[in-house]
Amino acid sequence: MVEEAEADLRTRFTPSFIEKTKRCKEALILPEQVLQLPEEAKSRQCGGDGGVLCGLWELAEAEKIGFEIDFSKLALKQETVEICEFFQLNPYLLTSAGSYLVLTEHGEETLESLKNAGVPAVRIGFVKEQNARTLVNGEETRYLDRPAPDELSRWWKERKESEE
Repeated sequence: MVEEAEADLRTRFTPSFIEKTKRCKEALILPEQVLQLPEEAKSRQCGGDGGVLCGLWELAEAEKIGFEIDFSKLALKQETVEICEFFQLNPYLLTSAGSYLVLTEHGEETLESLKNAGVPAVRIGFVKEQNARTLVNGEETRYLDRPAPDELSRWWKERKESEE
């Protein structure tokens, strides 16, 4: 996205910010790193359409579970936040290639395995017996809705239409 919209981004951001953003690709998590997880851990790549909220929905549907997620634990790079703000995109609905959700009964062991593989990881929540899929952000609690269409796809479509 940065390369494709670089001219637009240069109207607001410095060249060093844009170059730093381009280098973010180097920090993507690779499938080989996730394959080092303990066998019991179930992993789902969140790189598909719809971003992390879609990934959470799909994981819950596949496993027939509910959950409680601490929304503040969902890490976003500051560059992502600022570029999404510039283009009026929701970063939580943006394709999140290089990110994974892992469901396991062995949380500490899994976090340690990921750390040893050089993968930044954090526990974002826990499974609940009831089917409720809640997102907690400080004092606010809301339920996860069926995910909206991917923001990056929407952006591409709108950009193409405006060029025609």
